[in-house]
Amino acid sequence: MTDGRASFGVLLARFEDTAGQTQRALAEQQAQLTAILERAAEVARTVADPEAAAYEVEQVQRETGVRIAEAQSAQASAERDAREARRRAEQKAELRAQADEAAEERAALRQEARQQLDAVLARFNTAAPAEQGEAGTAGTGSTPTARRRGKTTE
Repeated sequence: MTDGRASFGVLLARFEDTAGQTQRALAEQQAQLTAILERAAEVARTVADPEAAAYEVEQVQRETGVRIAEAQSAQASAERDAREARRRAEQKAELRAQADEAAEERAALRQEARQQLDAVLARFNTAAPAEQGEAGTAGTGSTPTARRRGKTTE
């Protein structure tokens, strides 16, 4: 007897689940049918009344015109943005070229300054020993130390 009651309880639970699912499906179908019937009634009114049909056509044309205007505005904005981006890219390229040219010019000036400095240093290094020799032997032909020792620097 206990097994019979348990089986009956399980069967009753399944029936309740199935009944709930069926009710939900019927409610969804009823909502869909209601929407279809409302649209069909609207179409019937439009077909029966020429003014309503003309109004609906005008409404669709207005909405389409608004969408077209929005699309054209978006296109114009995108074209402006593209022109601005192109202008900025050209400006960056021009600035980059100027910077490269300035760097090359600076490198050339640095090279020229280095060459001038090397030339001055070379002249100084070759002239300094000769001047030191002339200054040290000027007049007496010997340095003060060499004179004390009795030697000449020549």
